[in-house]
Amino acid sequence: RWPEESTSDLQAALDQMLLGDPRREVRLAKILAGTHDQYNALPKNSQGRLGTRAVRHLVHTYLVGERGWILRGLEYHGMRRASSKALHEVGLVQHQAPRIRRALLEAKQSENGLALKEVVAYIAALEQLLLADFVGLLEMTYKLNDFDTSSKLSEDQLQSVLASFVI
Repeated sequence: RWPEESTSDLQAALDQMLLGDPRREVRLAKILAGTHDQYNALPKNSQGRLGTRAVRHLVHTYLVGERGWILRGLEYHGMRRASSKALHEVGLVQHQAPRIRRALLEAKQSENGLALKEVVAYIAALEQLLLADFVGLLEMTYKLNDFDTSSKLSEDQLQSVLASFVI
């Protein structure tokens, strides 16, 4: 079941970013299914919401488990305060989603924490930003190898593109 409505600035910024995604509801439902139990198990603040460190832990765990991605700024450092960056300090968010960055900073300063719906939308936004980066890099890799992105590649050509992409 989808969590209650949220009217926070963060939720509005996340919703706007995900607006054009035709698979939005399917993606959000999948993320919700993959985070719901852990969200419920993590410690909450007095408003029943997760603090920054718990959200970082949940986001990191989801992205590693579901995607195999370790995102700089969300590396696992346990629940220790000293080594953890704030959610708004994640490089991808700082550079490509300034409205989300501002809303995350405001949420941190208010100490309200994040509701499940906000965490799920944050994960979906991160996935969308990362995939857009990957597509851009892959397109550049095709050009680097003098291939058109709409062309069918042989196995050797594909190996060249993938080798360039990984390096």
